[in-house]
Amino acid sequence: MVGWFILICLPFWDFGKSIVLLVITMLSAVYAYLIFFGSRFDEGHRAPSVKGFLSLQGVMKLFKNPRATLAGWIHFLAFDLMIGLFIVIDAQQQMISHWFLVPILLFTLMIGPSGLLFYIILRLVLTGGVFV
Repeated sequence: MVGWFILICLPFWDFGKSIVLLVITMLSAVYAYLIFFGSRFDEGHRAPSVKGFLSLQGVMKLFKNPRATLAGWIHFLAFDLMIGLFIVIDAQQQMISHWFLVPILLFTLMIGPSGLLFYIILRLVLTGGVFV
């Protein structure tokens, strides 16, 4: 949550973005460890198969494994925070008021893709530009 606090409350703090990136990096490292080396913690559960990602049924089956569920949650945390960081950096480059971003960042925290969608719409309305 420290990353989100920085993005929402301290967006212009120069060192803040580095801290947010460090949090994303740490989450990514934990995720990689769980995926590549965490199978020894699968007590009473079969290690998930990569084939499980190819269908909704397979993903549902994967999330019956506690390690896969934890890895999935960490994946969401890292990617949503990365999108939040992108939104803040891009909005600052586009001179979009941070007050517009606060609800968008909260949406990104809770329901990631919707927050990104709201930011894209806001950016189009305020700047008339698209991402390049």
